[in-house]
Amino acid sequence: MAKITQDQKGGGRPQLKPKDCGGADLVVVTITAVEMKGSQFRKGEQPVLTVKEFPEHEYRCGKRSVDALTAKLGDETDDWVGERVPLVKRFEQMAKNQGGDGYVYQVPAADEWNALLKKARK
Repeated sequence: MAKITQDQKGGGRPQLKPKDCGGADLVVVTITAVEMKGSQFRKGEQPVLTVKEFPEHEYRCGKRSVDALTAKLGDETDDWVGERVPLVKRFEQMAKNQGGDGYVYQVPAADEWNALLKKARK
């Protein structure tokens, strides 16, 4: 009997989390690719980002992140490639089958980007 791998479950590479970035409250990443993938926790597909700074991980965009990305970068995901995006650490309540409560990275609202990108350069 064969065991189902994480890739076969749709998980792919591990999700980028604050622990992968030394627990940083703010990290800026550069998008190198955007794929639409199914989710085991949501209906339909969601954008999944590959980023230059952490190529061994992926960033799966939730609804809030998609809303912020489209507000700032537009609806065409091909246009997102090459863009620098701030990610902020936030506490999120999640179902147990999603790993339970914990800190995750989220794309902040579009109107917060300029200040966060400036802060990250310091």
